Amino acid sequence: MKVKEIRNNNEFQLKFNRKTTYALIFIFFILSFTFFLLLKSTQIKNENENQNENQNENEKEIKNKKQNWDLKKEKICILMVDDRTLGKNFDFSSNKQIPFFHTSIFANSFYSKYHGYDFYRIDSNNKINDSRKLLNLFQEAPNLVRLPPWSKLKMIYLMMNYYDYEIILYLDSDSVFFDFERTIEDFIVENVNYSENISLILTRDRDVVSDYVNSGVLIFINNDFSKKMILDWYNLPITIPDFQYSINGGAAEQTPMGQYMYKTEPWKSHIHILPLNTTNGPDGEFIRHFWGAVPWEERSDQIFQIFINYSYHFHNFLEQIQSQNFSSQISKFIDNP
Repeated sequence: MKVKEIRNNNEFQLKFNRKTTYALIFIFFILSFTFFLLLKSTQIKNENENQNENQNENEKEIKNKKQNWDLKKEKICILMVDDRTLGKNFDFSSNKQIPFFHTSIFANSFYSKYHGYDFYRIDSNNKINDSRKLLNLFQEAPNLVRLPPWSKLKMIYLMMNYYDYEIILYLDSDSVFFDFERTIEDFIVENVNYSENISLILTRDRDVVSDYVNSGVLIFINNDFSKKMILDWYNLPITIPDFQYSINGGAAEQTPMGQYMYKTEPWKSHIHILPLNTTNGPDGEFIRHFWGAVPWEERSDQIFQIFINYSYHFHNFLEQIQSQNFSSQISKFIDNP
C-alpha cells in the first residue's frame, strides 16, 4: 500500500512538473513575443522619426535651393528650332502620316501652355530682323555651308539678347516632355545646386560615347558668360581648324561641345553635366530625346504615343490640335511670314 502511494505521489509530481514546465515555456514565449513587439515598435518609431527628420531636411534643402535659384515661370521659355516647314490638316487618328518633328512641337507647346511658359518654335529659314546686328559676331568659313543644327545657337543667342528670360530651355525636334506634371523649376532645383558660375546645363551622351555630352536638350542660364559661350561654340571650327569638319559633317554643333568645350576651360567650370537619363535620351525621366540612333518610324511612334497621352490634360485636345490652334509666340527678331 505504501509503495502504491509513493508511486502515485511520484506520478503526480511528474505531471505537476511537466505542467509547470509547459506553463513556464508558455510564459517565456509570451514575454519574448511581448519584448519583440516592444522592440519592433521602438524600431519603427525611430525609423519614422528619422524618416521625418530626413524628409524635413530634404524639404528644407529644396526650399533653400528654390530661394537660391529664385526661378519664376515668366522668366523661363521653351525654344525649338527647325528648318523643316510645318504641314497642315493632319489626320490624328493615325500617326503614320505625321512626322515626329510636327508631333513634338504640338506636344511641347501644350506642355508650355499647361505650366504657363512661353513657347517658341522658330523656322530657321525665316528672314532674321536683327536690328542690333548681333549675327555679325558669328563667324563663317568660306565655301562651307553649315548643317541646319548649327542654327540653334544663333537663335538661342538672339533670344538671350532680345528678351529678358533668365532660363532658355532648348529642345531638338525629336525631343519631347515626358513627365507632364513636373515643372522646369522643380527639375533644376532638384538636380542642380545653385552657383553663380553655371551658364549651361546638359547631359552625357549615350553609353557608346560616354565621354561626350549631348546637345539635343540644353538649359541655358541667361548671363554674360553664356552669351560668350555660344559665340565661342559657334566660332570654334574657325578658331580651331581641327573642328572645321563639324561645319558640314560629323555631329555638327554637338562635336565641338561634346568633344572639347565641356572639359576645357574657360567653359568647363560654367557647365553642369547631368546623367543622361535625367532629361535626355529615349529613356529620359523628364524629357525624352529620340535621337538619330532611333529609327525614323520608331521616333514618330514613340513621340506620337506621348503626344496622345497629353489628351488627359486638355479638354477637346485633339480638336484643338486638328484646328492648328496651339500656343506659339512669334519672335521679335523674326519677320512675320
